[in-house]
Amino acid sequence: MNRTTLLCLLALGIAGCASPPLGIRAGRPNATEKMMWSTYLIATKKGLATGFVIGRKSLAGSGRAAPVMITAGHLLDSIGSGPLIIAVREPGKSGDAQLALVGVQAPRSGKPFYVRHPREDIGAFAPGVSAAAAGRVLPTFLGENSLGGRGLHAGDDVSFLGFPDLLPGTSGGFPVLRSGKVASYPAAQPHAKGTFLINADVYPGDSGGPVFVCRRGESPELVGMVIERVGRNANSFSHFAIAVDATSIRETLELLADREHQAAAGVKPPRR
Repeated sequence: MNRTTLLCLLALGIAGCASPPLGIRAGRPNATEKMMWSTYLIATKKGLATGFVIGRKSLAGSGRAAPVMITAGHLLDSIGSGPLIIAVREPGKSGDAQLALVGVQAPRSGKPFYVRHPREDIGAFAPGVSAAAAGRVLPTFLGENSLGGRGLHAGDDVSFLGFPDLLPGTSGGFPVLRSGKVASYPAAQPHAKGTFLINADVYPGDSGGPVFVCRRGESPELVGMVIERVGRNANSFSHFAIAVDATSIRETLELLADREHQAAAGVKPPRR
């Protein structure tokens, strides 16, 4: 892991804020705070990015929600021999958020541990085995019913979370919140080709950040994911971000479920 990535992770180790949704002791979190609890910093040898966890129905039929990490596909493609590191928050002895690092190692077989959307820069994997082996959990307030976005229009206000490299996180390892407007037309419609623009400042490290709105009281609605900055060079910030819409997130979850069903049935996945 490079020095910059390591320093960013160490910087996130500052003692934190409210306790997590499992065993929460602080006040009731609002919709934005729920999104913050569901969003995680991810690091590889190549740098930092953002990911968020969606709980979905377990394929094993246990009745419990199984965590799925969603992030930018180009980050997962860059892992090489690994590892991929997830900064996980968990309750400390005082109830504050404490950070622990969970590593996800690429399989020795060379087969990807994640699925990649066939057209969009989005990937998904199930980190549950690695986290459970390390005695960690990945709390989230998001489920498959959190996916929305079909009513998204140009000019709508949206928010997104990320770990920009100039300020990779806050006390407790929480992501940084920013807001903007949907800056392209059409948005979230079939002829929009699955992406839309947001006019907001974006930096390296924000890739994989969830884009959301709060339209249903205290329940956040996930409408997309940041995949790219629009800028003249890699070192400057950008006033625009490209996001994939929620349809691509839903399709990626379905790809992961299909692969797991095939694995359970003993069917070999097609070669990539």
